[in-house]
Amino acid sequence: MHLDETLLLVDDDETTRDLLALLLEAEGWQVTAVESGNAAVEHVRTSVPHVILSDLQMPGLCGTAMANALHEACGDNVPLLLAMTATVRESAPEGFDALLVKPFPPDAVRPRCEELRAGAVHKQNAAEPIVDKEEPIIDTTVLARLQASMPADRLRALYDFALADAEERITRMAAAASEGDDATVRSQAHALKGSCGMVGAMRLQAMAATVETKGLPTGAKGDAGGTKPLTTLHPFAHFREAIADIRHMLEKLHAG
Repeated sequence: MHLDETLLLVDDDETTRDLLALLLEAEGWQVTAVESGNAAVEHVRTSVPHVILSDLQMPGLCGTAMANALHEACGDNVPLLLAMTATVRESAPEGFDALLVKPFPPDAVRPRCEELRAGAVHKQNAAEPIVDKEEPIIDTTVLARLQASMPADRLRALYDFALADAEERITRMAAAASEGDDATVRSQAHALKGSCGMVGAMRLQAMAATVETKGLPTGAKGDAGGTKPLTTLHPFAHFREAIADIRHMLEKLHAG
């Protein structure tokens, strides 16, 4: 595989899309990013990339229906079609060549494509997510890989962008919790989980995964069976503490 190969990135979440595009470009891909399945289909009608990497959970056209539409639009020139998701599943949906489970290292995309082209792996095998059970502040393996792929100022800008987005999502989660809006809390946690995983913010990623799975505490949900929304428990203070820990760690690295 040549370093000038093209990749079409499809994800409805702007922050995830921007972060992943930046990380993939650091790996040598020429990335075009679009926000929906429909936009992806329109893009391939005029320019077929070597690889399409698409999120599975998007509004509108997605999953197998999107894969079928892409196959039809590309005709005989169908690229490798990789699915990505933060939801654990055993295999890629029909129409996709492989599945990458978020958070995955950006340098895993190229070897997976090479394996698929060589026929060395079954097309339905899912890549394992990168999860550190001890939940460090930052996954040092991910940090070292990013340090090797970009200048220090660009790396700092990447983390500043990711952490600013995390703070905004935490604010949205807290506001939703205060109104007993369990669905919004979970959706924001899902997005936070994916973006944190990409930059190796494993403690934040693990906390977001827990909130996505469990949602609001019983009795805090704004439904007929619930009681009052969360207003005084400050349920996301530990998220902000984790962000502060990351910033402190980055300051130490920058100073060194």
